[in-house]
Amino acid sequence: MFRLYLQAQKEGMDFNLASITPDFQAKSEFFFDPKYMRAIFDFGYEETKSGKVWSKTPPYFDTIDPQVAHQEAM
Repeated sequence: MFRLYLQAQKEGMDFNLASITPDFQAKSEFFFDPKYMRAIFDFGYEETKSGKVWSKTPPYFDTIDPQVAHQEAM
């Protein structure tokens, strides 16, 4: 994600990321778990309705040194 973000910045493009956030607390009981899949769908749906779906930076981007991130992207 960091490399994609930095490339978008370099090219003057907008960066948008949708992901399941740590707020989602359900656990899967087995590999194919319909209850879990319904819970994750409902969570994403509610996030979308509230307008909180898109992030403009990768997760934890504000916690890293920009120079390090830039060097790793090379």
